[in-house]
Amino acid sequence: MAMVIMAAGAAYALDINNADYSVDVYVYGEQVAFPDQKPFIDTSVNRTYVPVRFVSEALGATVNWDQSTQTVTIIKEGQQILLTIDSDKAIVGTDPFETITLDAPAALVNDRTVVPLRFVSEVLGATVDWTPSTPGSNNRVDITLPSVADDVYDSVVDDVYGS
Repeated sequence: MAMVIMAAGAAYALDINNADYSVDVYVYGEQVAFPDQKPFIDTSVNRTYVPVRFVSEALGATVNWDQSTQTVTIIKEGQQILLTIDSDKAIVGTDPFETITLDAPAALVNDRTVVPLRFVSEVLGATVDWTPSTPGSNNRVDITLPSVADDVYDSVVDDVYGS
């Protein structure tokens, strides 16, 4: 039985039958544990998906699920992100809100919300480094958020040298 998740109104269908699970995810150098739904590459379109809860929590965010609206709310430092299953839109910020279009919709796989890996960098503001697999090792994703110290350093450099 083929499991294809169709997004409402989208031309893209996540095909779990083409999932390659050879992806290890690290946040701040620590490997993220995915107890029930591992990250994967949909090889039919070469897109990597990650369970949003585990990555977001590893980045220090709080994640809430609303079953009735099929919406995930991610909160970090007073900012929030709303994701609705089968929608390629993320609502980001506090009033005023910004709507960001994802390259593929959020989807439910094994009762976990998965999002395209690009979501992590585009919406959460993280740096995402991809290291392709080599014989005997999985593909590796390293995720970090810029630190306040980095922001202060960048600001000082801009003030001294110009942007």
